[in-house]
Amino acid sequence: MVTPAVERDAVAHLQTVFGMSERRACQVLGCCRMTMRYQTIRVDDAVLRERMTFSTNCWLVMRPVLPLSKAACLMRSRRR
Repeated sequence: MVTPAVERDAVAHLQTVFGMSERRACQVLGCCRMTMRYQTIRVDDAVLRERMTFSTNCWLVMRPVLPLSKAACLMRSRRR
């Protein structure tokens, strides 16, 4: 299984090197054309990931009162 990012790179390579159209390159590689056009709209959760890493490290030192998933929900609600 190949990731969509690798498929996009392969299609772009075929387009630039061989002058193929997007449709033809996708057909040759056997991938969906919608994968090429999809743009992610993910928000960067760097602060949340940092907090979760910190809480995980704290969990290794001492046992939490709340389960880790509950603590993650609390951190997410405080972020707003």
